[in-house]
Amino acid sequence: MQSTPTQTSKPRRIRFGIFEADLIAGELRRGGSRIRLQEQPFQILAMLLERPGEIITREDLRSRLWPGDTFVDFEHGVNSGVARLRDALGDSADNPRYIETLPRRGYRLLVSVEGSPQAVRANPAVNDGSSPINPQPAPPALPGVAPAQSAWRRSLALSIVAVVVLSLGGYLYYLRPAHALSETDSIVLADFTNSTSDPVFDNTLRQALEVKLIDSPFLNIVPEDRMRDTLRFMGRSPDERLTTANAREVCQRLSGKAMLSGSITQLDDHYSILLEATNCATGDLLARAGAEAVGKGGVLKALDGTAMDIRRKLGESLSSIKKNDVPIEQATTTSLEALKAFSLGQAARNRGEEPQSIPYFQNAIELDPNFAMAYAVLGQVYANIDENGLSVEYTQRAFDRRERASERENLYISSHYYENVTHDLDRAIQIYELWKSTYPRDVVPAINVGDLHMLIGQPEKAVAELTDARRLDPDSSFVYSNLLFAYLGLNRLDEAKSAFDQARARGIDSPDLHICRYLIAFLEGDASTMKQQIAWASDKSSDHDLSAMSGLIAAHDGRLRAAEELFRQAEDSAQRSGRKESAAETQATAALVEAEFGRHDKARQLAKESLSGVKGTEGQALAALALARSGDALDAEAIATDLAQRLPSDTLLNAVDLPSIRAAVELSRGNAGAAIRLLQVALPFDFSKEVKMTALYASYLRGQAYLRAGDGKAAAAEFQKLTDHRGLAVGRPQTALATLGLARARRLMGDVAASRVAYQDFLALWKDADPEIPVLQQARAEYSRLH
Repeated sequence: MQSTPTQTSKPRRIRFGIFEADLIAGELRRGGSRIRLQEQPFQILAMLLERPGEIITREDLRSRLWPGDTFVDFEHGVNSGVARLRDALGDSADNPRYIETLPRRGYRLLVSVEGSPQAVRANPAVNDGSSPINPQPAPPALPGVAPAQSAWRRSLALSIVAVVVLSLGGYLYYLRPAHALSETDSIVLADFTNSTSDPVFDNTLRQALEVKLIDSPFLNIVPEDRMRDTLRFMGRSPDERLTTANAREVCQRLSGKAMLSGSITQLDDHYSILLEATNCATGDLLARAGAEAVGKGGVLKALDGTAMDIRRKLGESLSSIKKNDVPIEQATTTSLEALKAFSLGQAARNRGEEPQSIPYFQNAIELDPNFAMAYAVLGQVYANIDENGLSVEYTQRAFDRRERASERENLYISSHYYENVTHDLDRAIQIYELWKSTYPRDVVPAINVGDLHMLIGQPEKAVAELTDARRLDPDSSFVYSNLLFAYLGLNRLDEAKSAFDQARARGIDSPDLHICRYLIAFLEGDASTMKQQIAWASDKSSDHDLSAMSGLIAAHDGRLRAAEELFRQAEDSAQRSGRKESAAETQATAALVEAEFGRHDKARQLAKESLSGVKGTEGQALAALALARSGDALDAEAIATDLAQRLPSDTLLNAVDLPSIRAAVELSRGNAGAAIRLLQVALPFDFSKEVKMTALYASYLRGQAYLRAGDGKAAAAEFQKLTDHRGLAVGRPQTALATLGLARARRLMGDVAASRVAYQDFLALWKDADPEIPVLQQARAEYSRLH
């Protein structure tokens, strides 16, 4: 038997990166799933797999794909074939992971392969001399045509067909829609499919991807809480995983354009990540991108590159991607475990469980002490539950680490720093406005600008901002709670109730919603609804807030003993919840109530006890007011001096609280004129929102100063502010005392009849008041002396 050279056996399946090529069947697979790929791009892939790491020249491709004298538009055909291959691999010419382009030279495979094939020889050997390998039957000759002529015509015909097919394919390829999405299209992020055995990837990769994509001004990512609320409307648990099936349904219900799903698989120490964007309505694939990581530590970096690639394929410009691109590991954390803890904290917040989220963020910080956003969000959580000292601490730490953040996260950290640490509200508003213009679809700055407009006494602007925020995210509890308080501040009670009903109909719930509904019910004399809100809060962490508000309302009605008990309950509840600053602030509030009611010894005692606990700015300001109003001018001045030195940029402290403390000191010394001058700076902020004791307090104090100065008309104008804007200071004792102030002012003006009516109104309001209250005894005596 004749001996001939034999060909090296060609492996059937070749694995490279996250893919597997079946060279015999001509199929490309990923994770067992077949990926559609035409023959010519597959042949290009086969050539690259034969020589991994080597340059495959364009001439090599011409010889392999168009041998002999085949006539074809070669340049166009190669470009089209490589582009299709890259699409199938989720690869990018700008940021290649698989196929590198070497200008004017050719292409190179960047990844290693397992089972590298040898090139098939041009002349196959005969195995036993009887049958050739892969024999091809000779085509029949055309009738009436000699074999050579038939072959020539057949070659020409096939060449023409090849040109037409390639040209048409390339034409259709390059005439695809330039952008899969537009800037107005919304995207729903599904949870990642974690096919590894490591639970650290659960929720974590989706959180990291959201951080990466939300920085894009082009992509419109649907907020997490809105998707969870939609699940609730679908009759499902809001905590249910957003699989590709239910995420697509959520997307359809929200009129979204695309669903972005991700998956991670593992083989030994290799991790494969795939992102796929599909049309929510049709299920058609819009874009695909993938990457491979060696070792768990490389997963976030691989996800980073994949996210950039999917952004480009969905239509975002390269310049926008480069401008708004911070690596995930820099924008979040290098620790997957820390990111997982952070994602669990965010999930708790999305359920309205602010206090319950705290341990998760603390754990994230323990795992990565440089996790800037974990500090920032924890700082805001503490601000939301009125633990302002802790809020300052964590927000400051976030600000110190803000270089480890993306552009959007920097805006979040900086705006919250100026709002919660320095309390420079003008600067905070400037940053929120920049945030809004940079990310016009982001609801957070719209909500917070609305809240700040309420704080500086511009409720009409607040309503406009919050109405726009509701358009951006109609399922946000923060939008509705702030909007309710804005309506309440404008005495628009019907609109406030309607907004509450809309929120509840959408399944939205939060403590602030129920506090606001409680206050509306109080203004309308609806005792039944007030009881419903108290019952709702009885077994929740917000029990402290409603107990404290109930204490103020009891004091408003002159039921001081009941108020004292409710304040004690609120203080105990706050202590049990670990809210020590809130507990001290409640005690300081009780002290100011005692001072206004004329029980000065009790006021000084409570104020000093409150200062022995955790010292928050608001609690200290309340204690200083209580001390000043009960005659302890020196201690009040010392607190004011300390606050002024520590917080020189605090807008409301320097414009309202400190002037009020100093004016109260001057009143205690009999200097009414000095008190009036001090309080002029607070005039622009008279109608600022304050959910605690001091709402409209500067106006009340200014009225007291005018009474001391003998100016009844000016005093009446100040007290009238409280009675005309009951929604701003609803349930506060100074609102009831303003009615007594009106009676005294009208008496000074010589209008006895009007004064008598005002005294009667006050005594009717306090018909159930504790009789031993000094201010009540004074009012009765004054009324009895009227002629």
